[in-house]
Amino acid sequence: MQHRLGANWRPLLITGVFLVLAVSYSVVNPLGEAPDEVSHFTHVAFIVKNGRLAIGKEVAGPNQPPLYYALGAILTSRLEPQKFQVKANSDFSFQDDEGGVNLLMHTRAEAFPYRNGALAFHVLRLFSVILGAGTVSLIYAIGKMSFRRESLALGAMAFWGFNPGFLFTSSAVSNDNLVAFLSTLTFYLLLRVLQFPGFSTAGLVLLGTSLGLAVLAKVSALALVPPVLCGLLWVSFYKARNTVHGLGKFASASILVFGASIAVVGWWFARNQVLYGDPLGWRLILQVSDLRKGPLSLNDYAWLLRGLFQTYWGRFGGAAHLLLPGLLYLALGLVTLAAIVGLLSAAYRWAREKSAPYWGPALALMAVFLGAVSISLVKWTATVLGTDQTRLLYPAAAPMVLLFYAGLAEIFGGRQNRLELFTGIGMASLAVYGVLYVVSVYLPPKPIAPQQLPANALGRPVTFGQMFQLRAYELPAEPIPAGQYAFITTYWQVLQDPGTDYWVTMDFVDQSGREAFSKVGSLGGGQQTTDYWKIGELRRARYRLAIPPGVSPGVYTIKAQVYAFGRSVALPATQGGDAMAGALELGKIAVAREN
Repeated sequence: MQHRLGANWRPLLITGVFLVLAVSYSVVNPLGEAPDEVSHFTHVAFIVKNGRLAIGKEVAGPNQPPLYYALGAILTSRLEPQKFQVKANSDFSFQDDEGGVNLLMHTRAEAFPYRNGALAFHVLRLFSVILGAGTVSLIYAIGKMSFRRESLALGAMAFWGFNPGFLFTSSAVSNDNLVAFLSTLTFYLLLRVLQFPGFSTAGLVLLGTSLGLAVLAKVSALALVPPVLCGLLWVSFYKARNTVHGLGKFASASILVFGASIAVVGWWFARNQVLYGDPLGWRLILQVSDLRKGPLSLNDYAWLLRGLFQTYWGRFGGAAHLLLPGLLYLALGLVTLAAIVGLLSAAYRWAREKSAPYWGPALALMAVFLGAVSISLVKWTATVLGTDQTRLLYPAAAPMVLLFYAGLAEIFGGRQNRLELFTGIGMASLAVYGVLYVVSVYLPPKPIAPQQLPANALGRPVTFGQMFQLRAYELPAEPIPAGQYAFITTYWQVLQDPGTDYWVTMDFVDQSGREAFSKVGSLGGGQQTTDYWKIGELRRARYRLAIPPGVSPGVYTIKAQVYAFGRSVALPATQGGDAMAGALELGKIAVAREN
């Protein structure tokens, strides 16, 4: 036992470091600030609340296979995830970070020690982290089986386990983590069948069960079918007496594998057929997805490749909109180019010499699997928008990582131990940088000093409910074309610790007294909720004002009210001790004709 532990300390160390890094990402990244994380979380919350699977459009991103959500519901059933409040940041924009880079508003209810819905969120994130650790460990096992060298398997394990892009996804609530784990497990079991080609009934049933579970996690796992078929064909005809004998072995093995798969996932296909008219629920998916118009162009392919490259290495945020520095991507691009050149060189040399230092069947199945997943992603991209994310290739994480690392190993030649060392140190450093980057982009603004008040500060500040005092504001000086946006800046003195999240409503009233449009958002201007503000602080808040298209040109009066989130009664406004009737008339803005 002591000898085995001594021999296996390095993969255990890599797994341990992965767990530390992934938990770090899950802690520092605000809840819901990962792609599709809110929809995955609310899907779990729906099952907990209703005790059943969703039907139709009852949840966002409907008709995803239910395994991840059902397991998540079991884990969080006593934590009431349905009570978690999702508050959109109305000041967020892809055009700049004036309203914060956060898609959502985050209150003290999410702070440590975690409670209720926030605790449920973190439990689901920890579940994803554990799945990620399982995927990394299986990549090591597959690499050891395929490369037949411990150093290469360890290097590939560290490369993926410390990859910021994978760590970021592994720290989020997402079914991509479950399908990555189960697909990698299925591929491992397939290679075990190839390694011991006697066709164990238990092994085939286990392979089929794992395949069915993977599809029940996400339908992209159907890309496993081609490599499974190819693997069964290879084993069936390995030392087969004749063609008939080989075909018979293939048929019996296929019946066992796919029979077990259908036993696991067949009910889901039948449910879809009954509810939506097809086994995959494709009609419903098309109804709720942003569909692409027209065939894919060269620009679309370039966009897809750029997004896959960036998210492979690391691209953060709720919309994957937070990029690493350009120079860092350039350096990582050179690493990627080296891996591709190395892999092509190795493939050419192996073909010429008709031999490979690695296990040939495993490499062939890796190529088939990665090709199947890539083709399915291209077809999906031709159907819908927003597919430029490597996590959509995670069912084929093992071949994607191992072939990449094999290319790097070819470049390094006989210096494999040095490559392993460089990989571990380099990727761990990159992962730590990613954690610090995520921390930095979500840092809240600090209070300002009194001398930072603008020159036009109000002589008689307006007080709201003895809680906040409006000391100054700045309105757009030039007319704003309809369909465009501008900013309104306010300066608030905090009179009491708010203790809760306050929002502001600005109604824009035309000269006839009719409300033309409005602005609703956090009083903090999108970057921090007021329950973090402290008595005596002076706070600057900037609101993004989007003028709706079609608004008539003219002058509009701004009427502002402040209220606690979720309440309909506004805080009373006073100026110089005199109560104000209704909302505060903040000033006027001019709207110009739409460009």
